[in-house]
Amino acid sequence: MLPDYYDIKQKIQSKIIDKIIKNRSYGILFDKVGQNTIFEGNKIKMIRCDGTEDETIPQMFSSKFEIKKSEFENMSFEDIKKKFSTIGENLGEQKSKYFFDKIGKVAESVGNSFNFSGEILSAKHIFSIFKKIQFDFNSKGEPILPTLLTGKEFQNKVIEIVKQIENDPELSEEWKNIINIKRSEWLDRESSRTLVG
Repeated sequence: MLPDYYDIKQKIQSKIIDKIIKNRSYGILFDKVGQNTIFEGNKIKMIRCDGTEDETIPQMFSSKFEIKKSEFENMSFEDIKKKFSTIGENLGEQKSKYFFDKIGKVAESVGNSFNFSGEILSAKHIFSIFKKIQFDFNSKGEPILPTLLTGKEFQNKVIEIVKQIENDPELSEEWKNIINIKRSEWLDRESSRTLVG
């Protein structure tokens, strides 16, 4: 009887899952989002600084594929990787859709969503978005700007507007004023932090 090498197979399987499925299902979006393990319970309750509450029931995301015995005999490792990649992409799509739906509903419920009523995107709109966003600063006092997740068309328009802000003295001054206000808010938050030790 040949040895099974169960432990080695488990390690290989774990590496495959980590490298292929997780990389595809997390991607750029979920790499940036903090994660916590929930050890018990059937819901997550969040209490905001202003006292408002939000409850979330954990969602299950799943995907599967089948390999027929006759198909498996001729499969290469690359073929198997493609199958796992498809699972990862499918999970990523499900998570992203749920994530954006949830964020959209929460943002709307607290009055933090934007509707530009069909207006063409401009510096005025970008400024109004950044005025509502809290962001931090590094040790040199430079802003750590949030990541904007957009479609390609919107992204190109934002890049165009950023160039416009940089080249227009009036818009550039308005942007500096927003940054100064945000820096002041950040300093207030930092000075009011309770240090424990």
